[in-house]
Amino acid sequence: MLHHTQILVSLFWLTLVNTVVNVTDANENAERAEAKLATWLKTHDYTDYQLTLVSPTSSTENRTIESFVAIDYQQPRRRMKVTGRYHDDKGRVRKQHFWFDTQVFIEALVSTRHLQAGEALQQKDFTTQRLQMLDRMHLPLTELPQSSHLPFRLQSTKAAGSLVYQKDLTQKRVIAVHDRVKLLWHDGPISISTQGIALEQGMTGDTIEVMPYKGTASLLAIVQPSGELKIVE
Repeated sequence: MLHHTQILVSLFWLTLVNTVVNVTDANENAERAEAKLATWLKTHDYTDYQLTLVSPTSSTENRTIESFVAIDYQQPRRRMKVTGRYHDDKGRVRKQHFWFDTQVFIEALVSTRHLQAGEALQQKDFTTQRLQMLDRMHLPLTELPQSSHLPFRLQSTKAAGSLVYQKDLTQKRVIAVHDRVKLLWHDGPISISTQGIALEQGMTGDTIEVMPYKGTASLLAIVQPSGELKIVE
């Protein structure tokens, strides 16, 4: 009877040791999976993030992962899956998935005042705010873009506290109301230029109303890339 009891105790401790080893493997695998994901995030310029392991946290059937082969992203739930491979006792390749809840943060530009369409972007009109990134496909500006020619301007009005996206910007030349403009008129070989005042705001390609100097009636003209306005016949 004593011998039988010793065998049972030995089996119990053997099972416990195996379980501890396997749980340890699971924890080590999870740490390696997290390191793999962290490296991936950093190489994609995501340097401010938080990771929370969802599953698996432990498994008595776990084996030491030999390699991590893939990282997948689920947009709606903002979860990332790291896939690991290992060989089972029969030499077959098995996979194990590690799911992480991800929170990626960015320092985004936020407007400090109401901005009108057509305004040139200026550093003084923005501040930075730490935000959780919810959509990797549509990122707000994290810094003002630099331009060697025309300044970047807003295509639409933005309220104070608004984020600005790349799609909100244009480099079209802007004519403001009351700007002094050069008017051009062409008729075959004949060209006439004169000065005038813009009565409407417009960007390159827009048709706006203008008033020639010493004129008595307004005209319609198309804003050219050069900033000149071509009178519509």
